[in-house]
Amino acid sequence: MNTTPSSTYLEQLIQAADQLEQDNLLHSQTGNLQLLDRSIEEGQALIQNAQWQSTPAPLQAKFMNTLGLLYYSCYQARGKIDDIDQSSRYFELALELVASTRRRRASLLSNLSAALQLRFTRLGEPQDIIEAIKTAALAVDLVSSDTSEKASYLINLSGAYYERYTTVGQLEDLGEAIQAAEKAIELTPVRSSNLPHRMNNLAALYQERYSRLGDLTDLQKAVSIYRRVVAEASPQDTRYPAYLINLGGCLHDLYRRNKNLEDLQSAIETLRNAVEAVPEYSPHRAGFLNTLGNALVTHYQKNEDLNALEEAITAQRGAVEMASGSPLQASFLTSLGSSLVEHYLYSRKADHLGEAVLVCETAISLTHSNSPKLASRWNNLARCLMERYKAFSQPEDLERGKDAYLKACQKGAILQTETALIAGYNWGEWALQRNAWQEATQALEYAIKASKELFQCQVLRSEREVWLREAQVLPAMAAYAQAMCGELKKAVMSLESGRTRILAETLRFNATAIESLRKEGHTELYTRYQRAVEQLRRLEASDSGMETPDNGTDYQDVARDERQELLRVIEAIQKIPGFEHLFREIEWIDIEPIFRRSDLEAVVYIAITSIGGLGLVISKVDIEPVWFDITAADLDRLMLGDTDVPEEGYVGAILGYIPVKDILGDMLHYLGERVIQPIAELLQRQKIEQVCLIPTGLLSLFPLHACSYRLNGKIHRWLEDFMTVYIPSIQSLQHCLNLLGRISKESRSFLGIANPAPLPNGVPTLTYAASEVSASGSVFPNSPIIIMGEVALFENVVGSFPFSSHIHFACHATFDANNPVDSGLILSKGKRLRIQDLISKSKFSKVRLAVLSACQTAITDFTKLPEEAIGLPAAFLQTGVPGIIGTLWPVNDLSTALLMVRFYQYHIGVLNDGKVPMSPARALREAQLWLRDLDRNQIDKFIEEYLPELTGRARLRRDEIFTHPYYWAGFTFNGL
Repeated sequence: MNTTPSSTYLEQLIQAADQLEQDNLLHSQTGNLQLLDRSIEEGQALIQNAQWQSTPAPLQAKFMNTLGLLYYSCYQARGKIDDIDQSSRYFELALELVASTRRRRASLLSNLSAALQLRFTRLGEPQDIIEAIKTAALAVDLVSSDTSEKASYLINLSGAYYERYTTVGQLEDLGEAIQAAEKAIELTPVRSSNLPHRMNNLAALYQERYSRLGDLTDLQKAVSIYRRVVAEASPQDTRYPAYLINLGGCLHDLYRRNKNLEDLQSAIETLRNAVEAVPEYSPHRAGFLNTLGNALVTHYQKNEDLNALEEAITAQRGAVEMASGSPLQASFLTSLGSSLVEHYLYSRKADHLGEAVLVCETAISLTHSNSPKLASRWNNLARCLMERYKAFSQPEDLERGKDAYLKACQKGAILQTETALIAGYNWGEWALQRNAWQEATQALEYAIKASKELFQCQVLRSEREVWLREAQVLPAMAAYAQAMCGELKKAVMSLESGRTRILAETLRFNATAIESLRKEGHTELYTRYQRAVEQLRRLEASDSGMETPDNGTDYQDVARDERQELLRVIEAIQKIPGFEHLFREIEWIDIEPIFRRSDLEAVVYIAITSIGGLGLVISKVDIEPVWFDITAADLDRLMLGDTDVPEEGYVGAILGYIPVKDILGDMLHYLGERVIQPIAELLQRQKIEQVCLIPTGLLSLFPLHACSYRLNGKIHRWLEDFMTVYIPSIQSLQHCLNLLGRISKESRSFLGIANPAPLPNGVPTLTYAASEVSASGSVFPNSPIIIMGEVALFENVVGSFPFSSHIHFACHATFDANNPVDSGLILSKGKRLRIQDLISKSKFSKVRLAVLSACQTAITDFTKLPEEAIGLPAAFLQTGVPGIIGTLWPVNDLSTALLMVRFYQYHIGVLNDGKVPMSPARALREAQLWLRDLDRNQIDKFIEEYLPELTGRARLRRDEIFTHPYYWAGFTFNGL
């Protein structure tokens, strides 16, 4: 028989409940486990009292909820599964006693959800996470007003969705988790002690979405939030070690993308601090050790520090042991397997390799079939099997390795795009090494598809460039395999898909392409399109540091919204009859019309891979492959030389560290015999003379038109046999044809810029630049515009562009290898006309030709993104100039003056010997051959006739004739 509890007992119970809550809070701040144990013991004693059964239901519910929280804290501290079971049981009992009070039920439901989430993490029972989401959602719905209480329930709901995402892999769950966390933070007061924890949760979600989709905006957001959390949280907070581990892990991810060593060093230091701060008995310690181990492996890969690798393996073994029976064990086994493979590659200890296979297989067996982590685990197993096959040539390992890579690509395509890229690359390279061409094609097609998705996912240029660096070798590898399989059209389109992706999209989205839309009355779509393009251009400028966004403006989010708007507008435009194909990527069907619209007889793609080189000669009637006996490693040696000093190779020569003449002759002969000769032989057999070259990667830095080779027993030079233009891609070629169609062929107006002043310290005046510009301008029928000295200001030069058909720069230029878009032409007061200025501010509606008669103006990015052709020629091309002449190295100023004047004479057609006007490409070729063959008397005569003011000075400086390729080969024509 129940008895009414005494007032003393009830008062004691109420006081105890309040005290237990305070003890739990104090534990969260201090980590005092003895306090926690004593509190639970006291609470259990009170509910075992005979008067407990007659205690009012609301007070029983309050007390049971408090005990549930205490057990919850115990589990977090010690990781004993009995504690989380007890926690769930007390929350459920409390809920049975609270039937009508909405706020009280909401609190209990949220607590129960949190306990179920922990139990799911530990045991992996699907019903636990289903109930966790259900109860968390009910808690949110029960609280109607936007309060801090609701914020707590939202963050709990976010965690429940995330836990299910990690197992089931549905992207919608991750989106729900992020949305709930963002809303929770909005409702959390700025000075709330809960804010760091909630921000930490949101950062983890952004990091997870980055892992899934590869959107670098998410990664940058995560790093920024983690840093703020660590800076603002108290080191005495029991969650502080978790904040540290999350920041360290995220910095490690950031390093893997940007290769900034400071990020890696900071990651390892932060992770070490986290491991030191987490208690030995904490159930989270295993994850801490594993995360530190992963970063140490990366450190080993960068520095070959064996101690770091062995420390990583020790940490990961500890994590595996501590997580025995936990769903997290699969992740730790995967990390351990990867580290063991690295150790095998260093030590060649076969037992490490066998163990690596075993632990990776075990990890897969413990992973849910829909987990987003499964793709990377198949990739790790595939790598282990691949290395074991290389070591022991067991057919079973070959077949199992291929199957594992296929599963990694298939799962990655659905659940983890970055893994599909990595697995496809690893598999494809392995297949190429075995001459398994069809297999390589399959593997690399997975990788290329993933790289395109990652590229399209990014909003800002800087983020896109990161993924372009990761994927830039894939198209050439795929093309090589496809050509070996006889799939030549596929090979061409693979190479095209890997060239100048940013430029290609810019050209495709060029606003001038939709003028007809406005003319046909679709003004609303036209206006929306123009506004979105202009807004994205401004945001790209902010991204590259050209402009500063307004304070408080998150231009990454704005850019994301604007890009989505642009894609919506494009989709709407493509639904209009007649506009269905606008903005689509170039296809094979677009290539044949290029030959009909131009004088070109062949387009030649040239690519070098790790196993050999490939040329694809595309003519009006056919594609023929050409194979080269040269590898990417050979090309690197040409670029960097045979020493440990890169400045002593071709890179040093084009940047001005060593004389180009010292290495040019041997280099051109080497490339001629290895690359150019088989192409020339094929072209001559087909009686082709007018050629467009598309050299990919680092090849674009070499003057291939000056290469010499032996053909039919005689020494030939390409320049003598073929009229050549260079172009970044076939789509760029198509763009040039469109530009030429809009530019008047009769326009002959000259703008010359020479010797801007004052120049930066240490930059000398070009002795012959003024004479070069004056003599070149005199060839034109209309009065030239000449801008020199202090008048050659940025504003004056750019402002004169719209009035000129031919722009000629005779000035200094700089190429910034570290930041190519900052390269440019030096104008007065040291101001540069940079690549990014051209792209964002310049409009060339009537310019036929830009002649960049300055040093290094045809060099493109060779350190980060050689496939993107980031340089002045592509910048002028993008902004509307169909033809550009530039230079590959620091050129001689006297020979340049002669070459340029003769070029214009050929181009405009003013020579006394009856020469007709020539295209810019043909005029440059003829001028180069003319300069090469001049003798001393002819040089003197030309100077006297066309550059008379140089007669005395030129003779004093001229110490040789200009036969050597150094004097003429550095000039290239890009475009049409």
